[in-house]
Amino acid sequence: MRYLCAVSAFLGLMCLAESRSSYVADLSILAFAGTPVGKVVPFNGLDLYVSMPRNKSEKGPDPMRQFGVLMLPDVFGIQSTENMLLADSFARAGYITVAPDLMDGKPRTEGSMSGFNASEFFKSHGPSVTNPKVEKAITYMREQMGVRHIASAGYCFGGRYVFRALGLPDNKGVQVGFAAHPSALGDDEIKAIKGPASLAVAEGDTGMLTKRRVVSD
Repeated sequence: MRYLCAVSAFLGLMCLAESRSSYVADLSILAFAGTPVGKVVPFNGLDLYVSMPRNKSEKGPDPMRQFGVLMLPDVFGIQSTENMLLADSFARAGYITVAPDLMDGKPRTEGSMSGFNASEFFKSHGPSVTNPKVEKAITYMREQMGVRHIASAGYCFGGRYVFRALGLPDNKGVQVGFAAHPSALGDDEIKAIKGPASLAVAEGDTGMLTKRRVVSD
């Protein structure tokens, strides 16, 4: 089940950020098959996949509206059904969830690796291109949705930008972060964070070997 451990760990981290001592993980909120229930919302030239908690509208007073999840997907983007379902799972946990289209509608296609040039892909989607999209999504959450406290969850490509978002000023960035198998994450990006972060990496992850994980920790 894709992302199961990552999501479970992050939900726990969210609760630490909110100081909810009575929280008990409810794995029934996770979905890896089915039909996504969120919607794509355009905002200042950027598409956002937005998933709302059940029985909560996008307007009106609600104490839980001040908490939100910024989900930064892998190279399959918000076009991936699994990524949309993952965002919906965060929403079922009670959090407004927003995932930006970091690939401009042209993510890596799911399936065979044949024809996919990873080096060229990451080069064309570097920080100078991706940072503004992440910041724009944060602006949407704060100004359009009224979210005050943001936790970010990022996977592979998106994991790096969780750390970069944690390095932004508090009123412009996120307060807590979780990254699974982050790619191209630099030491300077780790040192710059201003809030708590959790990192999940598989034992045999060739993208972050044991020595590198020790340094990161």
